[in-house]
Amino acid sequence: MSDAIISTTFELWIKYLIVIEPQLDYTDIEVLSRRYDWDAYPEVELDYLSRLFAKPIESIEGYSDAQINKGLWTIVSDWTHCLFDKNLPLESRVKTLKHTYTVFEQLFAPRCTPDTSAYRMEVDEHMNPLNSICYMWWDVIPLYGKSGDPNREVLDPCCIEVMERTLQLNSIACQESALHGLGHWARAYPEKVQPIIDAYLTREKNLLPDLRDYALAARRGAVL
Repeated sequence: MSDAIISTTFELWIKYLIVIEPQLDYTDIEVLSRRYDWDAYPEVELDYLSRLFAKPIESIEGYSDAQINKGLWTIVSDWTHCLFDKNLPLESRVKTLKHTYTVFEQLFAPRCTPDTSAYRMEVDEHMNPLNSICYMWWDVIPLYGKSGDPNREVLDPCCIEVMERTLQLNSIACQESALHGLGHWARAYPEKVQPIIDAYLTREKNLLPDLRDYALAARRGAVL
């Protein structure tokens, strides 16, 4: 599989996952579908994820935030299973996971509105659509804290590291997303998660009441 073909197809892959009707170009989709059986090329999936996460702004240039939100829901929930593939180099999988921080830093932090999502019954109209996938990122990705599993000894600490770094961004939406993820990892890794959240609560003196309550719930592993 040549680098030229992979480079050309990356843009089609992005288009396939982000463009929505009536803008969908079915000719491109048919070409893409014929060219690859995606399950047969997990190394390409991992390469595409790494490239997207490393340069999110460049990769999704020209699409609306609503389109990007919908596309990222699909990508994060359906296209990240390659991170589990033991036949792929661990170093490449770890690098891809670490690149997810860049999505929060470069895409979500500047664009998401300063709102919390955890205790809302419905999304307010003024909220940026990207708040949705930002908040749910660590919930829909097929990763979860699982201590004692030798296959997770590297991946899990990497995820926690990304959440800890994200928690330091000057963005309410990103901080809540990191707390959401840490809440899911807290039961497996309380010794790692609790100090991170304690440091956050000490550092952030003027938190919104909802966000402080959510941090305390995440510390106990009591998030949905």
